[in-house]
Amino acid sequence: VVVVVVVLLLLCSNSSLFFILCFYSLLFVVFLIFFARVCKQMGNFLSQSQSTSTSVRAGREEKKDGGGEITAHVREDERETIGVEEKIGREEGNINGTTATTLSGKRHQGDEPVDEEDGVEDDEGKDYNDDYDDNDDGGEESVSKRPKYLLKEIEVPLVDENGVPFSKGRIRKMKKDKLWELRREERKEKRRRKRQEAKQRARETGAPAFKRKETVKMGSPQARNIHVAVDLDFEEYMTIKDKRKMAKQCKACYSKNRRMQRPLQLHLTSCNGFWKSCLEKEDVVNWDIHLHEKSYVEDFDKDNLVYLSSDSDNVLERLEDEKVYVIGGIVDHNAHKGLCHRLAVEKGIAHARLPIDEYIQMTSRRVLTVNHVFEILCEFTAQNSWKDALLTVIPDRKGAREHGDK
Repeated sequence: VVVVVVVLLLLCSNSSLFFILCFYSLLFVVFLIFFARVCKQMGNFLSQSQSTSTSVRAGREEKKDGGGEITAHVREDERETIGVEEKIGREEGNINGTTATTLSGKRHQGDEPVDEEDGVEDDEGKDYNDDYDDNDDGGEESVSKRPKYLLKEIEVPLVDENGVPFSKGRIRKMKKDKLWELRREERKEKRRRKRQEAKQRARETGAPAFKRKETVKMGSPQARNIHVAVDLDFEEYMTIKDKRKMAKQCKACYSKNRRMQRPLQLHLTSCNGFWKSCLEKEDVVNWDIHLHEKSYVEDFDKDNLVYLSSDSDNVLERLEDEKVYVIGGIVDHNAHKGLCHRLAVEKGIAHARLPIDEYIQMTSRRVLTVNHVFEILCEFTAQNSWKDALLTVIPDRKGAREHGDK
């Protein structure tokens, strides 16, 4: 460029033409400098990207050569240290006192945790890293069974059956559920070790290893002869989500009855189809409960039936033996108001409501869940007081209080 400028200077006798040529020459020089800097930055970026990908591949190959077993593919742009099932040389003992290669190619010495989180707890209280305590003194076996997991490595479907993509929260929830299932065997192993340690301490100290709570079966003489049936013949009125809520309420009823010193006779009627498959997952076959595939009208005497409904004008004053008190097993968010009462009238069955207005006052609707109704009946049989039973069971959000209490 300098040579060209000098030649033009010698050839040009006009001063104005000389200044124009100098100006455009300077612009050309600035453009060349800018273009050179851009090319240099692009070259640095490409070389850095190539070196990064090479290190990642090398880390994966080194991971596989070290005996690691990975159950899902790694996504380097979405790394979150929560969990995936990873077994690193458990048989060879290469975790205790040796270097363990993480999925990103980095190394940690000894039994240092790969991630910095202590565990993630979801809505149901599941702690996904609580099975392996850093303070566990179980020796080499406990150290070798202390893997840390990466949640992003769990593979789940990203779209539903219709091709609609799931939300990020839904995908995260499915990954947590799958991870919880993957670690089922590890949790069983931890519980087994705790039982063995408790037995060992019991042999050394002479104290009992476990204090098992005694439960009274419904077939024992201590149990009451008052029957309570949950009518599950409302499947067509509920969504899948409401059906699952109803199954949880049935489980809560069984849990309450199991803790009673004198349990009631709890029945589940019309337990077929969806309800049978859903409750079988909860191991209902081992419950101390009466299951009926037929309707309550077919399995019980019609004269002994009393259908409980908040829309009834009759007040339930006492519970009688041999009577069967039916609770409508429906979760409809008040979409089918008066359905249970109408069905009871159509079938010619006696109906009644709990004496809520006679003993307490409430600031909300008198409609209660199935498990709350059953718990009120249980508390009444134990305390022989409707007011105490209602105030004990009804949640605070309903605003239940005694008459005259502001």
